[in-house]
Amino acid sequence: CGDRAGRFPDMVSLGRALTELIPRVQDARSLVEVLESEGIGDSESLDYSLRDSVSQSLKSLRSPIPDHLGPDSDSFIGRQRELDQLDVLIREGRSLITIKGPGGSGKTRLARQLGRRLQKALEGHVWCCDLSTCTDLSSLLQSVGRTLTTPLGRGDPEELVMLLGHVLHSKGPSLLILDNFEQLVELGPRTLSWWRRMAPETILVITSRSRIGVSEEHVFELPTLPRQDAVALLLERAKIKPDRERSREALEQLAVQLDGLPL
Repeated sequence: CGDRAGRFPDMVSLGRALTELIPRVQDARSLVEVLESEGIGDSESLDYSLRDSVSQSLKSLRSPIPDHLGPDSDSFIGRQRELDQLDVLIREGRSLITIKGPGGSGKTRLARQLGRRLQKALEGHVWCCDLSTCTDLSSLLQSVGRTLTTPLGRGDPEELVMLLGHVLHSKGPSLLILDNFEQLVELGPRTLSWWRRMAPETILVITSRSRIGVSEEHVFELPTLPRQDAVALLLERAKIKPDRERSREALEQLAVQLDGLPL
């Protein structure tokens, strides 16, 4: 304790010293190791209240996890079971998943919610690329490039596919959501298959009305919403409240008539 008091006469000087050590600190355990190596204390005598205080300070000093997804335009209703199932598939090692379902089934919102769930584990390396306006390989590549903040310019499409593969590889463990891929299905072998080989740590989640048809693909068939969730979604999206004229029973019948797809 005397040595520590001599080196760090007050909390300000101790704080400055700890700030210089932050890059070496990864978690609570390494915090103890770094403090011990600097002679600030040992596992027996180190002030536990100080350790807790420093741990909290380190958390606040670390850079926040980046959010590349942007704000969601609406709330997430239902699909908790499907969200959990997708999470399990990824934990099992599936890295090319197509969420398949008809228009209005909630594929995009589910994929984005999956991305939000994985943001912390992937340190913010989660992106969602909207391909709804893309019709060919060039527009697909340009959209992905913009999403990854990688200007592509003009060039041979095959070379740009390889370039994006290198970019994805450089991201390390990451998730790229390719939304509305159905009109680009024939391009799967020329893009997705290459990116899977070049960036094996990248998880690709596709939303599409049809399967892509590449060998690595795992197709996740999105079922219709249960009646209760369909009603809740209908109420939320239509911004209406059930009253005497629109009873809950009537809304449930409407949800059934819409095959559980109120959108």
